[in-house]
Amino acid sequence: MAQKTDIFHPLAYLDWNESYSIYLHHQVGYQCVILEDKVYTTLRCVVGFGSQLGVFSLDSSPTFWHTVDIPSTFASLATYNSQLVIIGGKEKKRRDPFVHLSRYEITNKVWVSGDGGINWESSLPPMPTRRHSTSAVSYGSSPECLIVAGGKAANCNVSHLVEVLKEGRWFNVQSLPKFYTSTKSVTLHKGYWYLTGEKNSGTVCGNLDAFVAAATPTARIMTPMDGTWRRCKTPFEDSCLVSFGEHLLAIGYEQEGSRLSIHAYQPLTQSWVMVQFLPISMIPTVCEMLPSGELLVMGTKTSKVLRSFQPIAFKASLKGI
Repeated sequence: MAQKTDIFHPLAYLDWNESYSIYLHHQVGYQCVILEDKVYTTLRCVVGFGSQLGVFSLDSSPTFWHTVDIPSTFASLATYNSQLVIIGGKEKKRRDPFVHLSRYEITNKVWVSGDGGINWESSLPPMPTRRHSTSAVSYGSSPECLIVAGGKAANCNVSHLVEVLKEGRWFNVQSLPKFYTSTKSVTLHKGYWYLTGEKNSGTVCGNLDAFVAAATPTARIMTPMDGTWRRCKTPFEDSCLVSFGEHLLAIGYEQEGSRLSIHAYQPLTQSWVMVQFLPISMIPTVCEMLPSGELLVMGTKTSKVLRSFQPIAFKASLKGI
C-alpha cells in the first residue's frame, strides 16, 4: 500500500487541464513519441480491424487531433535517427506478422518501407523475427540504437526476444523473463527501460547501456551485469509509468472502483508515495513529459451506456509553490 503525500510534495501542485479527442471508437495505444513539435500516438480501432496514428501539435490543445494512416496494424512506434518509424505489425488476412520497418516522410506524407519492395529503405533492415505488438525505444548516440522487445509472433504466441538495431545490423540481447506478457506501458527513466505487462505479469526494467554494449558480433551471451531484466514493484497491478524530471511516476487504480491516482517513487526508501487523484475516470495507457515541462497523460474514456470508446488527453503543469 502506497503512503500518502504531505502537502509539501512538489508534485502535489500539478494543475490539470482536461481535453478531449474527437475520434470515437478508437483506443489510445501504449506508445507515443515527440518529433518536430508534434505528439504521435497509435490509435487502435475497436470496431473492425485497423490502426492509425493520432497527431497533435504541441502549440495547440490535444483537442485538435488529426490522423495518419499506417501501413500495418499492431505496429510499434519509435523515433530513429530523427525519423518517425513503425516496427513490425500485421494485416487482417495475413497469418504471419511483418518483419520490416517503415519511416514516415512528414513533408511528403508518405511511408517509405524497409521491406525490400520498390521503396526499399536500406537504412532500415528487417527484423530477424516476425513480430507485432512489440515495445520499441531509440537510445544512445553515435550510433543511435533501436531496441525492440517482446510482442507476439506467428499464431499470436508471446515473444520474449529483445533485438537491437545498431549500425545497420540486428543483434539478440537478453530476452525478457518468461513470465512477462505483452506490454501495456513503457517508459525510459535514467537509462532504464520500464515495461509493464498484461495479465498482471508486473513491471520489469533493464539497463539500456548494457543492452547496447551487448549488441556486438562477439557477444553471444549477455554478461550478468546490470543489464539483465529484473522485476520492479509498482503501486498498481496495471501501472502506466512515466519519467517526469527526476521522478518516476505511476498512474492507475489501487483497486476496482477506486479513483485514478498518481504516485511517485522514492529511491531512498524504495517505496511509492501517493501524490494526488486525477480529475477524471479513464484507462491510462501512455504518458509523456513534454518539452515544455508539462505532463501529458493519454488514455481511453469508456461509456457502458453508449458502448463507445473515446481517446482522451490531459496536460498538467506545476503550479508555483
